[in-house]
Amino acid sequence: MQGLLKISRMRVKRQVMTDRMTQLQRSRCMARIRSKSTGPERRIQEIVSSLGVVCRRNVKSLPGSPDLVFRSLCKVIFVHGCFWHRHRCPKAYSPKAHAKYWMNKFARNIARDRENGLALRRQGWEVLIIWECQLRREAFLIARLKAFLWGRSNHTLPCTRKPVRKVAGFK
Repeated sequence: MQGLLKISRMRVKRQVMTDRMTQLQRSRCMARIRSKSTGPERRIQEIVSSLGVVCRRNVKSLPGSPDLVFRSLCKVIFVHGCFWHRHRCPKAYSPKAHAKYWMNKFARNIARDRENGLALRRQGWEVLIIWECQLRREAFLIARLKAFLWGRSNHTLPCTRKPVRKVAGFK
C-alpha cells in the first residue's frame, strides 16, 4: 500500500512540475528577454533608415513608449512580439502551466496596448503595429512601411508635442 502511495505522489509531482529548466535557468532565460532594442525592432529601423526616414526610438514621453517615432510626420510604430501581445498566429501559443496567470497577463497586455493606441490617436498621432511574424515577408513589410510613412494622412488633429524644456545656461 505504501508503494502505491509513493507512486501516486510522484505522479502528482510530475504533473505539477512541467518546466524542464531549474528555477535559476528559467530566471536567467527570462532576464535575457529585452523590452528595448529587440531584434525585430532593430530590423524595422534598418528598413526605415534604408528608406531615408529619420526616427527616434522608445520615446518615453509618449503613451506606451513607441518603438519608432517620426515626429515630423506625427506617426509612430510599435513592433509587437506575437507571443506577448497575442497576435493570431502560431507564435502566440498559450502556456499550459499556470494558465490562469498567463491569461490575466495577456489580457492586461492587450488592454494596455489598446489604451496606449487610443491615447496616441487622441493626441493626433497615427499608429502602425508591426507583428514579429511579419518580418519574414520583407517585400510586404517594405510596401506597408512606405504606405504608412508616405501615404495619405487620415488624422484630423495636429499632433500635440510637448515643448522642449530650455535649461538655463544651454542653447
